[in-house]
Amino acid sequence: VGLAGPLRINGLFANDDYLIPLATTEAALVASYNRGSKLITASGGVSTLLINEGVSRTPVFAFQSLSESAQFVSWVVTQYEIFRKIAESTTTHGKLKDINVNIEGNHVYLVFEYLTGDASGQNMVTIATQNVFVYILEHSPIAPVDAFLDGNLSGDKKANAYTLRSVRGRKVSADVTIPAELVEQYLNTTPEA
Repeated sequence: VGLAGPLRINGLFANDDYLIPLATTEAALVASYNRGSKLITASGGVSTLLINEGVSRTPVFAFQSLSESAQFVSWVVTQYEIFRKIAESTTTHGKLKDINVNIEGNHVYLVFEYLTGDASGQNMVTIATQNVFVYILEHSPIAPVDAFLDGNLSGDKKANAYTLRSVRGRKVSADVTIPAELVEQYLNTTPEA
């Protein structure tokens, strides 16, 4: 366990110098983070912007035909408020931010996006979505031929294209300009090397 920094953050909500706690079995990693943090701070800090936040769970429903998929979606879009109440009844911190519909032939993916506060929220969104999932299976006017709580679009433990264009956790962009003389001073090299 070690501390790196201080690291100067110039963000809208975080705007200060911070020590970064690290837990690793590789002590050299802490030293490397520490050197980088001090270099960034000496350069004036890193500018950051929170672009998006949320955690998703994406159940999938399979139907006999595209026509049945369309009928299912027509019903789903009228149920948002009911889905929100069911999902939020399972948690004190989670909020259902949005539900997006993705139709792929006779498969319908419902992308439930949540705000989870300061929690990672993996279990929170699974439990909330599972309760909505059960409601859907019990109340949908069109019964799916198959359904799964996670259709692999949520990016849980695996990379996928959907998470690149949406978010899983907090999506932050950062920018720092490091002058050449500081690269030489802190890293014992040059930008050209």
